[in-house]
Formats: sequence, C-alpha cells, structure tokens
Amino acid sequence: MSWDVVLFNSTEEIADLETLNKQALKPADFGKKLKAHFRAIEEEDAFRIISVPDGNIEYEYTDLPSNNLLLSLDGEPALFALVEFAKNNKYQIYDASLDSMLNLDKPHVNGYKDYREEVKEDLKKKD
Repeated sequence: MSWDVVLFNSTEEIADLETLNKQALKPADFGKKLKAHFRAIEEEDAFRIISVPDGNIEYEYTDLPSNNLLLSLDGEPALFALVEFAKNNKYQIYDASLDSMLNLDKPHVNGYKDYREEVKEDLKKKD
C-alpha cells in the first residue's frame, strides 16, 4: 500500500481540485527536475524509486512534459523531501489521503496518519 500525492505545475494557487482552473496548468518536465534534485534514483524501465532517509518516493517516468505527476510515498520523511522539491520548483501538492491540497509551509499537517490507519485496517482484515 502506498500514500499517494500529486504534483501540479500551475500559474495559480490551487485551492481544491473541484475549482481547479485547467487553463492555469502548465507542462513541466517532472522527471528531469526530480533527477536533478534527488541524485540517487533507482531506474527500472519506466518506474523510478527515490530513496530518502526512512522512506521512498515512487513514480512512473515519462520524458513527455505534463502538468501533473502522481507519486506514491512510503514514510512521512518522503513527503517532507518532496515538499522541499515542490517549493524549490514552485509546484503544488495534492494529498490524496486528506483529499486536499497540502500547505507547503505546514507540511506536518498531512495525510500520513490517515494512511497509517488505512494500512492497520487492511492488515486486520487479512488476519
């Protein structure tokens, strides 16, 4: 199981996905930017894994520019590393566990706790 987030490149602040101005979304080369920021990226065909202390970030690589990129996180430190990347590149992050945009200035308010609860519930169901 993973905790999913979406990076967006937008010329406007995204308050929520329902009111998203699609005209404000701009293509970005996320793969190139991620590779420049995170030096150690494991490459396996079109799949990429970025290892950070106590976590990792996984995504599907494409060399085509896109206005968003889905990433799967393992561990809260992975989110904090991604927040630093997003701030440096003026990207925004949607947190699927919270079903809302993440405040990059307060990244500790995130969906990691909800994600952990979902994992615990799934493990209980398997027992």
